[in-house]
Formats: sequence, structure tokens, C-alpha cells
Amino acid sequence: WLPGIPLHPTSRTRMIWDIAGILLLLHDLVIIPMMVFTEGTDGFPESYKQFSSSFDLVSSIFWTFDVVVSFMTGFHSTEGFIQLHASVIARHYLKSWFPIDMTIVLVDWITLFVGRSSASGVMRLGKTASRIMRVFRLLRLAKMNKSMSELMERINSE
Repeated sequence: WLPGIPLHPTSRTRMIWDIAGILLLLHDLVIIPMMVFTEGTDGFPESYKQFSSSFDLVSSIFWTFDVVVSFMTGFHSTEGFIQLHASVIARHYLKSWFPIDMTIVLVDWITLFVGRSSASGVMRLGKTASRIMRVFRLLRLAKMNKSMSELMERINSE
């Protein structure tokens, strides 16, 4: 492995990564319910529609890399130790958040490409599926809750 890999789950690098994820989730937490229960971004200003297109791409890239970073981040074992062995980390991630993370990332990319498609029938189906599947992105909040707890614990201990 490279120096600093695997990442310690409470390292500064991991903390910064988690804060970036939390910022992306805050946007999703506000916007996704509005998009699911209204006509997407139709009621938003044109400038937000342009921002949203770029934001969706950045978000998809971030969460794709998050899958990779999660394979390289240690975890707290049930015995209370921090596990930093690569094969054990990979097995643990594959059995825990990987299926959910991968499903959400795939939905993000499919939605992104379907949204850019010019086929109107596919576009309407994509918009409907997108609204439903975007709700699943909020599942990341459950994952980030643990990260926030660790972050607050670290801040309080310093």
C-alpha cells in the first residue's frame, strides 16, 4: 500500500473527506424532497438548473471515489480495535455498505446519462425513475451519521 493507506477512520484526511460528503448530503437533503414532490427543477431559476447539472456530475464523481476510499479506510471492530488490514477492510465493506453504496452510485450515473438523453420517452421514464431513486441517495445520511459521531467525539476530545 501507499503511505497513509489504509486510512485510519479518525484521521484528518478521512475527516475532511467525510465533511465534503456531509456538505453534498446537506444539498441533497434540501433539494431531493423538493424535486421528488414537484416537477424537478422546473420551478427553480435558470441559474440553479445550470448549477444542478454541474453539481450532479461532481456529486456522482465524489460518491464513486467514496466507494474506493471506503475500501481503503479502516474500521472499529466489534472488539473495539481499529482494523487496518486491507483484506479485512475490504471484506467488511463488501458485507456492510458496499451493496447500498454501489446501487446508489449506479443510479446516480444512470440518472445523469438518462437526463442528458434527447429521447423524450426515455427522458420521461428517466425523470420518473430519477425522482424515486433520488430518495435512496438519502440513505447516505445513515452512513454519515456514524462519521459525524466520530467527528464530534474527536472535536470534543481535543
